[in-house]
Amino acid sequence: MKRKPWFKEAEFWRDVETLGSFTFYIAVIARSLIGMGWAFFWELAAALVVSQALVRIAGRILRQKISSHAANGGILLVVVNGYYKSTGFLLFSMVLFGLVCVSHRKLRKHSWSEILVGLGIGLLSGLAAWAAVPELLSA
Repeated sequence: MKRKPWFKEAEFWRDVETLGSFTFYIAVIARSLIGMGWAFFWELAAALVVSQALVRIAGRILRQKISSHAANGGILLVVVNGYYKSTGFLLFSMVLFGLVCVSHRKLRKHSWSEILVGLGIGLLSGLAAWAAVPELLSA
């Protein structure tokens, strides 16, 4: 009887990639409604709307399939770390996000430029929402 390997590389990369998925992002938004405050929720929601619009616009301009996984991950990197303000968590989430980008490249055959543009869009959308939403809510 042949033993099954305990580590399956394809499954690992697929599981890592889900951390940048729309479904995971919605789960984080839903979790934000449980005791984390409305500002955190609105930061995530606003950044997602802006990011998805920019991903589509950039895709048409550049004629590339921009990675929305990288954009989602970039938003989560900024907004979640803005909430927790922990260096340890920042380092952990940066490593995890790096793995998401690598897995997306391996599984979806995105070019690095498509991933980096998505990352840039996500980071900018996250920073804009993180800076603007608290100001808008306090006005």
